[in-house]
Amino acid sequence: MGQLFQNFTNITLPGVIMWCIGGLLIYLAIAKKMEPALLLPMGFGAILMNLPIAEEGTGVQAVIDFLFLIGIDSHELFPLLLFIGIGAMIDFEPLLTNPKLMLFGAAAQFGIFLPQACSVSSLKTRRPLQSSERQTVLPPFMSPAY
Repeated sequence: MGQLFQNFTNITLPGVIMWCIGGLLIYLAIAKKMEPALLLPMGFGAILMNLPIAEEGTGVQAVIDFLFLIGIDSHELFPLLLFIGIGAMIDFEPLLTNPKLMLFGAAAQFGIFLPQACSVSSLKTRRPLQSSERQTVLPPFMSPAY
């Protein structure tokens, strides 16, 4: 029975405040229908991230560490599910009623893939700098003021 309530001693005030904020985000998403696709995962994330973790050396893994290990670090499953879910929620009615809007989608794709292709092609054509050609350039906020 002692292990069941072991993490209650690790609860802190900032964690409880974040639980309240997460609950507020979930309430706004469900009851008020304010951007549920955005606020609901943010609310659950705020609650999960602030669950108390066990003391070091107990062998108990935090919930969020386990979810990160399984869903992101080893299999990269959660980003895939996220984008599949967002893609499934797309409303095609405006596109079907006005096919000219397809040009906006094509322009957006062009604006993503053209810079990527240019950057990859520039990597292949540039030669690496020799050690004598390298120089460190500091941004203006880091340069010493004389």
